[in-house]
Amino acid sequence: MANTAEKESFAGPAAADAGDELRDLQQRLQAAELHASEVDREMDQLSYAISHDLRAPLRAVDGFSEILLEDYADRLDDQGKHYLQVIRNNARTLGAGIEALLALARVGRRALQRVDLDMNLLFSQVRTELMAADPERSLAFEIGSLPHAFGDRDMVHDVIRELAGNSVKFTRPRETGVVTISGESDGRECRYTISDNGIGFDMQYADRLFGLFQRLNGSESFEGQGTGLARVRRILDRLGGKIWAQGEDTGAVFSFTLPAAGGTPGTGDR
Repeated sequence: MANTAEKESFAGPAAADAGDELRDLQQRLQAAELHASEVDREMDQLSYAISHDLRAPLRAVDGFSEILLEDYADRLDDQGKHYLQVIRNNARTLGAGIEALLALARVGRRALQRVDLDMNLLFSQVRTELMAADPERSLAFEIGSLPHAFGDRDMVHDVIRELAGNSVKFTRPRETGVVTISGESDGRECRYTISDNGIGFDMQYADRLFGLFQRLNGSESFEGQGTGLARVRRILDRLGGKIWAQGEDTGAVFSFTLPAAGGTPGTGDR
Protein backbone atom coordinates (compact mmCIF):
# COMPACT_ATOMS: atom_id res chain seq x y z
CA MET A 1 0.00 0.00 0.00
CA ALA A 2 2.83 2.37 0.81
CA ASN A 3 4.40 1.80 -2.62
CA THR A 4 1.07 2.54 -4.28
CA ALA A 5 0.69 5.75 -2.35
CA GLU A 6 4.23 6.80 -3.26
CA LYS A 7 3.56 6.13 -6.96
CA GLU A 8 0.39 8.19 -6.82
CA SER A 9 2.20 11.03 -5.06
CA PHE A 10 4.81 11.11 -7.81
CA ALA A 11 2.27 10.64 -10.61
CA GLY A 12 0.19 13.58 -9.51
CA PRO A 13 2.84 16.32 -10.00
CA ALA A 14 4.16 14.64 -13.15
CA ALA A 15 0.70 14.55 -14.72
CA ALA A 16 0.10 18.15 -13.73
CA ASP A 17 3.42 19.20 -15.29
CA ALA A 18 2.58 17.32 -18.48
CA GLY A 19 -0.81 19.03 -18.59
CA ASP A 20 0.78 22.44 -18.15
CA GLU A 21 3.30 21.71 -20.92
CA LEU A 22 0.50 20.57 -23.24
CA ARG A 23 -1.54 23.71 -22.58
CA ASP A 24 1.54 25.86 -23.13
CA LEU A 25 2.25 24.05 -26.39
CA GLN A 26 -1.35 24.52 -27.55
CA GLN A 27 -1.20 28.23 -26.71
CA ARG A 28 2.05 28.67 -28.62
CA LEU A 29 0.60 26.75 -31.58
CA GLN A 30 -2.50 28.96 -31.60
CA ALA A 31 -0.31 32.07 -31.40
CA ALA A 32 1.84 30.82 -34.30
CA GLU A 33 -1.27 30.07 -36.40
CA LEU A 34 -2.67 33.53 -35.64
CA HIS A 35 0.64 35.15 -36.60
CA ALA A 36 0.79 33.14 -39.84
CA SER A 37 -2.78 34.17 -40.65
CA GLU A 38 -1.93 37.84 -40.03
CA VAL A 39 1.17 37.56 -42.23
CA ASP A 40 -0.95 35.99 -45.00
CA ARG A 41 -3.46 38.84 -44.78
CA GLU A 42 -0.69 41.44 -44.89
CA MET A 43 0.88 39.74 -47.91
CA ASP A 44 -2.50 39.64 -49.64
CA GLN A 45 -3.00 43.35 -48.99
CA LEU A 46 0.51 44.16 -50.22
CA SER A 47 0.14 42.04 -53.35
CA TYR A 48 -3.22 43.61 -54.12
CA ALA A 49 -1.95 47.17 -53.62
CA ILE A 50 1.21 46.69 -55.68
CA SER A 51 -0.58 44.84 -58.47
CA HIS A 52 -3.40 47.39 -58.63
CA ASP A 53 -0.98 50.35 -58.75
CA LEU A 54 1.13 48.77 -61.50
CA ARG A 55 -1.70 48.09 -63.92
CA ALA A 56 -2.23 51.71 -65.04
CA PRO A 57 1.41 52.48 -65.99
CA LEU A 58 1.70 49.13 -67.77
CA ARG A 59 -1.40 49.90 -69.84
CA ALA A 60 0.20 53.23 -70.74
CA VAL A 61 3.43 51.53 -71.87
CA ASP A 62 1.51 49.05 -74.01
CA GLY A 63 -0.88 51.67 -75.37
CA PHE A 64 1.74 54.25 -76.37
CA SER A 65 3.91 51.53 -77.92
CA GLU A 66 0.94 50.52 -80.05
CA ILE A 67 0.40 54.16 -81.10
CA LEU A 68 4.03 54.45 -82.15
CA LEU A 69 3.78 51.27 -84.21
CA GLU A 70 0.54 52.30 -85.91
CA ASP A 71 0.90 56.08 -86.36
CA TYR A 72 4.65 56.48 -86.74
CA ALA A 73 5.51 53.31 -88.62
CA ASP A 74 6.81 55.27 -91.62
CA ARG A 75 9.42 56.98 -89.40
CA LEU A 76 10.74 53.75 -87.86
CA ASP A 77 13.11 51.28 -89.43
CA ASP A 78 12.65 47.54 -88.97
CA GLN A 79 14.88 47.44 -85.90
CA GLY A 80 12.89 50.22 -84.22
CA LYS A 81 9.64 48.41 -84.92
CA HIS A 82 11.13 45.23 -83.51
CA TYR A 83 12.19 46.99 -80.30
CA LEU A 84 8.71 48.43 -79.83
CA GLN A 85 7.15 45.02 -80.35
CA VAL A 86 9.50 43.56 -77.72
CA ILE A 87 8.35 46.30 -75.31
CA ARG A 88 4.70 45.47 -75.99
CA ASN A 89 5.23 41.72 -75.59
CA ASN A 90 7.02 42.17 -72.28
CA ALA A 91 4.42 44.64 -71.02
CA ARG A 92 1.70 42.11 -71.77
CA THR A 93 3.63 39.31 -70.05
CA LEU A 94 4.09 41.47 -66.97
CA GLY A 95 0.43 42.47 -67.13
CA ALA A 96 -0.62 38.82 -67.13
CA GLY A 97 1.60 38.22 -64.10
CA ILE A 98 0.00 41.14 -62.28
CA GLU A 99 -3.49 39.83 -63.03
CA ALA A 100 -2.44 36.44 -61.66
CA LEU A 101 -1.17 38.09 -58.47
CA LEU A 102 -4.44 39.96 -58.10
CA ALA A 103 -6.37 36.71 -58.50
CA LEU A 104 -4.22 35.14 -55.78
CA ALA A 105 -4.75 38.11 -53.45
CA ARG A 106 -8.53 38.00 -54.02
CA VAL A 107 -8.68 34.45 -52.62
CA GLY A 108 -8.11 35.80 -49.14
CA ARG A 109 -10.53 38.69 -49.59
CA ARG A 110 -13.58 36.86 -50.92
CA ALA A 111 -16.43 36.00 -48.57
CA LEU A 112 -17.12 32.27 -48.40
CA GLN A 113 -20.52 30.84 -49.32
CA ARG A 114 -20.38 27.23 -48.13
CA VAL A 115 -22.94 24.84 -49.63
CA ASP A 116 -23.40 21.16 -50.39
CA LEU A 117 -21.45 20.50 -53.60
CA ASP A 118 -22.36 17.91 -56.22
CA MET A 119 -18.79 17.18 -57.30
CA ASN A 120 -19.86 15.01 -60.26
CA LEU A 121 -21.77 18.00 -61.61
CA LEU A 122 -18.85 20.40 -61.05
CA PHE A 123 -16.31 18.10 -62.71
CA SER A 124 -18.70 17.51 -65.62
CA GLN A 125 -19.16 21.27 -66.08
CA VAL A 126 -15.41 21.80 -66.15
CA ARG A 127 -14.98 18.94 -68.61
CA THR A 128 -17.48 20.61 -70.96
CA GLU A 129 -15.69 23.96 -70.63
CA LEU A 130 -12.25 22.49 -71.34
CA MET A 131 -13.35 20.39 -74.31
CA ALA A 132 -15.22 23.36 -75.82
CA ALA A 133 -12.11 25.54 -75.43
CA ASP A 134 -10.03 23.10 -77.52
CA PRO A 135 -12.43 21.17 -79.80
CA GLU A 136 -9.66 19.86 -82.04
CA ARG A 137 -7.99 17.95 -79.19
CA SER A 138 -8.54 14.25 -78.67
CA LEU A 139 -9.47 14.11 -74.99
CA ALA A 140 -10.96 11.38 -72.82
CA PHE A 141 -12.37 12.27 -69.40
CA GLU A 142 -13.20 9.40 -67.07
CA ILE A 143 -15.21 10.61 -64.06
CA GLY A 144 -16.11 8.09 -61.37
CA SER A 145 -18.82 8.34 -58.73
CA LEU A 146 -17.79 11.23 -56.48
CA PRO A 147 -18.94 12.02 -52.94
CA HIS A 148 -20.56 15.38 -52.19
CA ALA A 149 -18.33 17.96 -50.52
CA PHE A 150 -18.97 21.07 -48.44
CA GLY A 151 -17.42 24.31 -49.65
CA ASP A 152 -17.67 27.47 -51.73
CA ARG A 153 -18.99 26.57 -55.19
CA ASP A 154 -17.07 29.20 -57.16
CA MET A 155 -13.79 28.53 -55.36
CA VAL A 156 -14.05 24.77 -55.79
CA HIS A 157 -14.90 25.28 -59.46
CA ASP A 158 -11.67 27.30 -59.76
CA VAL A 159 -9.70 24.47 -58.11
CA ILE A 160 -11.13 21.87 -60.49
CA ARG A 161 -10.67 24.12 -63.52
CA GLU A 162 -7.01 24.73 -62.67
CA LEU A 163 -6.14 21.10 -61.96
CA ALA A 164 -8.10 19.57 -64.85
CA GLY A 165 -6.89 22.37 -67.12
CA ASN A 166 -3.31 21.50 -66.26
CA SER A 167 -4.00 17.87 -67.14
CA VAL A 168 -5.36 18.93 -70.51
CA LYS A 169 -2.41 21.24 -71.11
CA PHE A 170 0.31 18.78 -70.17
CA THR A 171 -1.18 15.90 -72.18
CA ARG A 172 -0.77 17.81 -75.45
CA PRO A 173 2.23 15.71 -76.53
CA ARG A 174 0.04 12.59 -76.34
CA GLU A 175 -2.15 11.49 -79.22
CA THR A 176 -5.08 11.31 -76.82
CA GLY A 177 -5.10 13.06 -73.49
CA VAL A 178 -6.64 10.89 -70.78
CA VAL A 179 -7.86 12.51 -67.54
CA THR A 180 -9.23 10.28 -64.80
CA ILE A 181 -11.12 11.58 -61.76
CA SER A 182 -11.98 9.51 -58.71
CA GLY A 183 -13.12 10.24 -55.17
CA GLU A 184 -13.80 8.72 -51.78
CA SER A 185 -15.08 9.83 -48.38
CA ASP A 186 -14.75 8.70 -44.79
CA GLY A 187 -17.82 10.69 -43.75
CA ARG A 188 -15.84 13.66 -42.46
CA GLU A 189 -13.46 14.35 -45.34
CA CYS A 190 -13.57 13.74 -49.09
CA ARG A 191 -10.50 13.04 -51.22
CA TYR A 192 -10.53 13.65 -54.97
CA THR A 193 -7.80 12.49 -57.34
CA ILE A 194 -7.07 13.75 -60.85
CA SER A 195 -4.60 11.71 -62.85
CA ASP A 196 -3.45 12.05 -66.45
CA ASN A 197 -1.13 10.53 -69.04
CA GLY A 198 0.82 13.73 -69.61
CA ILE A 199 4.48 14.62 -69.26
CA GLY A 200 4.43 14.48 -65.45
CA PHE A 201 7.12 16.11 -63.34
CA ASP A 202 10.26 15.20 -61.42
CA MET A 203 9.39 14.36 -57.81
CA GLN A 204 12.62 15.93 -56.55
CA TYR A 205 11.00 19.31 -57.31
CA ALA A 206 7.64 18.43 -55.73
CA ASP A 207 8.22 20.81 -52.79
CA ARG A 208 8.32 23.72 -55.28
CA LEU A 209 5.19 22.71 -57.13
CA PHE A 210 2.77 24.90 -55.16
CA GLY A 211 5.09 27.88 -54.85
CA LEU A 212 4.49 31.22 -56.53
CA PHE A 213 5.86 31.64 -60.09
CA GLN A 214 7.14 28.06 -60.27
CA ARG A 215 7.33 26.61 -63.78
CA LEU A 216 8.67 23.07 -63.52
CA ASN A 217 7.92 22.15 -67.13
CA GLY A 218 9.46 25.20 -68.80
CA SER A 219 7.70 28.33 -69.98
CA GLU A 220 8.81 27.86 -73.59
CA SER A 221 6.65 24.79 -74.21
CA PHE A 222 3.57 25.52 -72.09
CA GLU A 223 1.78 28.76 -71.37
CA GLY A 224 1.03 30.00 -67.87
CA GLN A 225 2.24 32.35 -65.15
CA GLY A 226 3.22 29.78 -62.53
CA THR A 227 0.62 31.03 -60.04
CA GLY A 228 -2.26 28.62 -60.59
CA LEU A 229 -1.23 25.90 -58.15
CA ALA A 230 -0.30 28.46 -55.50
CA ARG A 231 -3.82 29.83 -55.83
CA VAL A 232 -5.31 26.32 -55.61
CA ARG A 233 -3.45 25.66 -52.38
CA ARG A 234 -4.57 29.01 -50.94
CA ILE A 235 -8.22 28.23 -51.79
CA LEU A 236 -8.06 24.78 -50.22
CA ASP A 237 -6.40 26.22 -47.10
CA ARG A 238 -9.36 28.57 -46.72
CA LEU A 239 -11.85 25.75 -47.20
CA GLY A 240 -10.15 23.45 -44.69
CA GLY A 241 -8.66 21.12 -47.31
CA LYS A 242 -5.20 20.22 -48.53
CA ILE A 243 -3.45 19.19 -51.74
CA TRP A 244 -0.50 17.05 -52.78
CA ALA A 245 0.88 15.55 -55.98
CA GLN A 246 2.89 12.71 -57.45
CA GLY A 247 4.60 12.73 -60.82
CA GLU A 248 6.62 10.66 -63.22
CA ASP A 249 7.23 10.65 -66.96
CA THR A 250 3.96 8.77 -67.57
CA GLY A 251 1.78 11.46 -66.03
CA ALA A 252 0.83 13.37 -62.92
CA VAL A 253 -1.55 12.63 -60.06
CA PHE A 254 -3.03 15.45 -58.00
CA SER A 255 -5.12 14.75 -54.91
CA PHE A 256 -7.02 17.23 -52.78
CA THR A 257 -9.41 17.08 -49.85
CA LEU A 258 -12.50 18.98 -48.79
CA PRO A 259 -14.87 18.60 -45.84
CA ALA A 260 -17.63 16.12 -46.56
CA ALA A 261 -21.17 17.39 -47.00
CA GLY A 262 -22.97 16.95 -43.70
CA GLY A 263 -19.67 16.28 -41.92
CA THR A 264 -17.63 18.41 -39.57
CA PRO A 265 -16.29 21.58 -41.28
CA GLY A 266 -12.55 21.77 -41.86
CA THR A 267 -10.17 24.10 -40.07
CA GLY A 268 -10.24 26.84 -42.70
CA ASP A 269 -12.18 30.11 -42.47
CA ARG A 270 -15.60 29.76 -40.88
